[in-house]
Amino acid sequence: MGIWSYRHLFSQNVDPKFRLSLGEGNTPCTNCSTLAKHMGLKYIYLKREDQNPTGSFKDRSIAYQISSYLQSGKKDFVISSSGNAAISAIGYCRKSNCRLHVYISNKIPDDKLIRVFETAYIEEIDFAGIRSREVKKINKLDLTLNFSSKAKSDALKFSRKKGFVYLRGSTDDLAPVGYKTISYELVKQVPNADSIFIPCSSGASTIGIYSGFYDVDKQCPRLHIVQTTKIHPMSSIYDQKFEGTQSSLSSAISDRVALRKDQVTNLVTKSGGSGWVVGDDELEEARRILFEACKIKTSYDSALSLAGLKKALLNKVDIKVPILILSGK
Repeated sequence: MGIWSYRHLFSQNVDPKFRLSLGEGNTPCTNCSTLAKHMGLKYIYLKREDQNPTGSFKDRSIAYQISSYLQSGKKDFVISSSGNAAISAIGYCRKSNCRLHVYISNKIPDDKLIRVFETAYIEEIDFAGIRSREVKKINKLDLTLNFSSKAKSDALKFSRKKGFVYLRGSTDDLAPVGYKTISYELVKQVPNADSIFIPCSSGASTIGIYSGFYDVDKQCPRLHIVQTTKIHPMSSIYDQKFEGTQSSLSSAISDRVALRKDQVTNLVTKSGGSGWVVGDDELEEARRILFEACKIKTSYDSALSLAGLKKALLNKVDIKVPILILSGK
């Protein structure tokens, strides 16, 4: 059933014949007492979104987006991605036999490129050659990979030229809906949570999480969005204690334009939360601590949530029962 077990809470339902699922959602949320003790707290809950079918919380959003578009008769999709969204879209389009055009940065990290290929069932990976190719047809799938230094703008131009659906988290109103299901689960898993730390790029997940809590509980824990010293258009509204950098270990935080900035920051402020900007040293430390304390080997993207929590505690923010969203592998 995946996210569709919560279909009664969606404002726009999707007919069963169009509902796509790979078994996304219903991810565990457990207290890591060793980590909590290390951070001077009694509880720290980890929401394991890295355990979704393709490895990230993007599965929840993409499943709802594509299903809704299928219901409206759409079959051709375009997506630009730093990795996780593309991996998810490939998985769901493969299941529905949709046509998908993926635009990926030619600087995508090798580990994410491997996962892109695995999801598309590609057995041989030519790292030396693939990034230099503009287009690659994938096996028998109706899927095209486009490697570009301007992935977002190229994807937008192509989608407009062809009239295809652009699965863009920063503008598509359907994108936040699937993320609501995170909150539907957290209300039951950690009813006394007072704070949630969210790795934030376009902000679609933050909007979904806030809206999901209001759907079922009419109130939301304090939301803390975490961004990098490279890209921080929203978190820097709250946090100015950092030095900007030209690079970041977290590749998923890639939305510089931040079209959802006003909406996201309004919700964060309304919840009583804040934003935090963290650098590579903080990400390295957070990733190491997660492994040593919880035996979780996670991505730098997921480590943002713990790095944000640590910075909040250093700034004397009152936090007793936090949830860290581990957004993906």
